[in-house]
Amino acid sequence: MDFNNIQEGIIATIFGGIVLAIIFFLFKASIFNKTKLSGSWKIYTKTLKSSYKPYVNMELQYTAHILQNDLIIFGRAEKTKEKIENSPLKEYTGKKRTDMAINGTIYKNYIFKSKLTINIIEQGLERQSSSTYNLKIVNNKLLKGTFTSTIADSSGKVEWKR
Repeated sequence: MDFNNIQEGIIATIFGGIVLAIIFFLFKASIFNKTKLSGSWKIYTKTLKSSYKPYVNMELQYTAHILQNDLIIFGRAEKTKEKIENSPLKEYTGKKRTDMAINGTIYKNYIFKSKLTINIIEQGLERQSSSTYNLKIVNNKLLKGTFTSTIADSSGKVEWKR
């Protein structure tokens, strides 16, 4: 029994397994794991913390249209609904809708869910504000995460659906 031949065979098998795993990983990542976020989305936010007490538990809805260029997204959104506790639902149409610019980056993760960070500049009636969304890409139809905003130093949870 030649110990050197056995050792060389073990090393070759391990090396071959690693090469095969890398090839499979790259094939899967390039063929099956395409993130396709371009299109129309409904955005739902719920404010959990705010320096302005009436905004706590406020729910907002937006309609967004985004385009994706590889790992970069950009687009526009408008606020369509607002629900503040103990107040009637407000629906925004036409000129009453707030315009927002969307810019973001996809952070690919091949083991866990990929992430998306979005910056939104909102042109409100009285001033401009900024929000950051940190989202996990659940699939091409659902994004979930959290947001922080300069609007009354608010933060909460957010979902994008289509």
